[in-house]
Amino acid sequence: MKAKFSGFGIVDGRGKVNGTVASKNRFGAYLRTKVSPVNRNTSFQAAVRATFSFLSTAWSNLLTQAQRLAFGAFSADHPFNDIFGDPKTLDGHQMYIKLNAALQNAGLTLITSPPVDVTTGDMGALTLVATVAAGGTLTVASNENNVPGSAMVNIYATKVMPNGRNFVKSQLSFIGTFASARTPYDIKAAWIAKYGAFPAVAGGKIFVAAQIVTVGGWLSTPSGTSAFVS
Repeated sequence: MKAKFSGFGIVDGRGKVNGTVASKNRFGAYLRTKVSPVNRNTSFQAAVRATFSFLSTAWSNLLTQAQRLAFGAFSADHPFNDIFGDPKTLDGHQMYIKLNAALQNAGLTLITSPPVDVTTGDMGALTLVATVAAGGTLTVASNENNVPGSAMVNIYATKVMPNGRNFVKSQLSFIGTFASARTPYDIKAAWIAKYGAFPAVAGGKIFVAAQIVTVGGWLSTPSGTSAFVS
């Protein structure tokens, strides 16, 4: 478990220790009893494990010492904010895996040297359309700005959620990667592949998030929105 302390004790936490899980929602930080689901070893889980195994081996066996040092230097100059919003610096090995895992997920070429340019542009405001008429429509339009032409866009989405649900960060799942500047993105097929049949009747709402990934594996700040299924 990761915990953040003040003079009065733990003020925020993530992860688990023994039978207790620490997390946070829109009402604040909380603790709950850990529930251990059955590990079904899905194809997605297997792919993630294979990616990390492959990249760890590549770091040790394929990269030169100069390349490993370059990732270390890049990491020192590019900290990121952790789950508490505090700055965190990865080591070179962690940065190599972080960048290349993003590239692997997006279907882009893996890198052996850190990116020279980390410009991503931004997605801008998103507009989601979710309708059930004529077999259903699910598209997300963006207002992309200064996005490199070779970049891709990762799309994340939830299943149909109750109308009153607003805090869904833990419910967003990756559904696919699309070439940038193709707005609006037709994500219906990718959503069905993840969650099954598209709803046939109106009701509930779907949340989405979109994030740019460059050819250097650098990720933009995600943009998000939601729409009622009508």
